[in-house]
Amino acid sequence: MTLLTDSDPKVRAGAILAIETFPRGFDGQALLRILDERPNLFQGIPAITPGFSDIRWQLLRAIAGTRSQSQEVLDRLKRSVVDPSNGQSLVAGLTKLDLDWVLSHVLEVLAGQPTRVNAVLANVDDAQKREEFLTALRGEPEQFRKDAASRLDRVVGDPQQRERLTRLLLE
Repeated sequence: MTLLTDSDPKVRAGAILAIETFPRGFDGQALLRILDERPNLFQGIPAITPGFSDIRWQLLRAIAGTRSQSQEVLDRLKRSVVDPSNGQSLVAGLTKLDLDWVLSHVLEVLAGQPTRVNAVLANVDDAQKREEFLTALRGEPEQFRKDAASRLDRVVGDPQQRERLTRLLLE
């Protein structure tokens, strides 16, 4: 935890990578407190891992991985997941933490990006919940639904379930 506030940005980035790799040993609420109290240590600092605009977003994903049920953590993740540029990295963690919220805010969580559908489906084991999630996409543009359907094979191993989900998306 003390490495998160180290003066060397590379040390902070490395600490975040370690937390992300082993998130369950960390307190998500304590991590969020550090992020909120010292945002300048994270915002605009390049991440070691590609795909993040800065280590702030990587730390948020690590916080989601801690599976903290703190209302403070959940509220931050819910506000952040809707960011169209960076929220993708939080979809899986938030789905694991609060599936009911994700199911009731599908369009916000997806932010118009069909690739986010996979992140949700990969973290939902219940077939009925998967169907509920995809049913919420019926009003989305046809191309969005086609793009989402074309990626189902990446997260739905059962061919029968994949076929059923594809039909739900394309009807």
